[in-house]
Amino acid sequence: MGRLIRYELRKLFSSKLLYIITAIFTTRTVLQAIVLAFIENSSISMLVNSSLYGFFALYVLFVGAWIAPTFISPDYSSGGILPNVVSRGYSRIQVFLAKYISLIVFHVFAFVVSSAIGIIVGLPLVRDMSGTVMNSMQLDRLLKMFIACFATLSLQVLFSVACRIKSAVFFSILSTNPFLALIVCFLPFFSPNGRFIPWLSKFIMDWYVPFAYIKVIISNAFEQIGAASVIKVDFSYLVISSIIMFALSFGGSIWVVSRKEISK
Repeated sequence: MGRLIRYELRKLFSSKLLYIITAIFTTRTVLQAIVLAFIENSSISMLVNSSLYGFFALYVLFVGAWIAPTFISPDYSSGGILPNVVSRGYSRIQVFLAKYISLIVFHVFAFVVSSAIGIIVGLPLVRDMSGTVMNSMQLDRLLKMFIACFATLSLQVLFSVACRIKSAVFFSILSTNPFLALIVCFLPFFSPNGRFIPWLSKFIMDWYVPFAYIKVIISNAFEQIGAASVIKVDFSYLVISSIIMFALSFGGSIWVVSRKEISK
């Protein structure tokens, strides 16, 4: 198992994809840090939060749906290397776990590098260096966003092992579609006197993790402009729904890889 993980990590850090995605995230966080220079009351807390949330926003809105399918799907498609690896005595689940761990390393690397560079670039531009870097509420939200991001990743992995790469990308993009999430989120504003539509919107935005994830990003954006009461988030739902989605999607991935036919 250890040899498999080392093999996947070597393949990961020799691929262009890792560095391209990291560069995209880094560009986003650096631009966000530069924008803070034009904000009169910019603070170190705003810099840190914008850099960290910048990763989450870009991940779910644009980049995330491409990563897992590009990284995993080719090996589970016809002509992939999986048959050769399994023929050497490794089980399908061991191969899957090695790829899954490497994919997590991928995300951690992109997150740490992009956030660190964004913060370093932004520090000389911040106007208020006093105050806390991150208060307890912000840290609590960040940890819950990590959990939601992990659950969303697991859903994308399920698509990646179950489908060919084009189909996996399609379903991943559809499952985290930000425009659909925005429509669902703001439905109650177009039906203020009804009960069913607001209830349905709240249920989906609370329990479907990718949309709940986007709701947090929307809420954070409104807080930045002083309108925190417009979109309210119940973070307890986010944690519970993330655990449920992770269990279902990770378990589903294990089931698929243990039964999927392997052909050269």
